[in-house]
Amino acid sequence: MAIPPVQPFSPKRGSDKRLLITIFGGIAGVILLFFVYHWFFQKHTITFRNYTLTAISIELDGKMNIIPAGGSFDYKAKNHYRLQTEANTYLLNTKAGLLGERMKWDIDTVVRSWGNFEYPLTIGPNYFLLRVVNTSPSNIYYVTVSADEFNYKYNYNINIPNDGRSYDMGYYHIYPDTKIDIWNLGKKELYWNNGSNLTFSNINNQYVSVAFK
Repeated sequence: MAIPPVQPFSPKRGSDKRLLITIFGGIAGVILLFFVYHWFFQKHTITFRNYTLTAISIELDGKMNIIPAGGSFDYKAKNHYRLQTEANTYLLNTKAGLLGERMKWDIDTVVRSWGNFEYPLTIGPNYFLLRVVNTSPSNIYYVTVSADEFNYKYNYNINIPNDGRSYDMGYYHIYPDTKIDIWNLGKKELYWNNGSNLTFSNINNQYVSVAFK
């Protein structure tokens, strides 16, 4: 009597399903961990970019950082972190006295984006930076920036040599009657007024370069 051939055992379908479930469960777990890591632990970068013409100081985590003109500073923070601080830029004379106004940014921002983002630091069109270049026969000794209608006035006894170099004299508000008055040691006066020969381009980070000849 012939013995019938032995049929091979087919794999159990239940085992295949458990294997697929295990594989897909592992992949889902890795993806979930990835999202959890990015949501709770991954730090993002806030790039503070200095678009002004002078250095900016900014306090971050109790430390004062200096961002040079045209430079940037990267600050890392977790997602949903709220950063509250301030940044400043200003100019001092040789005796540490303030020239013009102190420009300040009150920073209150929350990291909500998936990746990095930029925080621009600019000076609006209502202010200008005064730059004086002295090529006259003698040194400058007196500079005034004023707007009579708004009782706005800054005046300085100052020594700007006649070396042809550019000297920054601080930030000032632009008013309809803003004017600049400069005297040198030879009693020669140079005078500008807004709307006449003192003009503004009405853009951010603007400056006025005064050439005293």
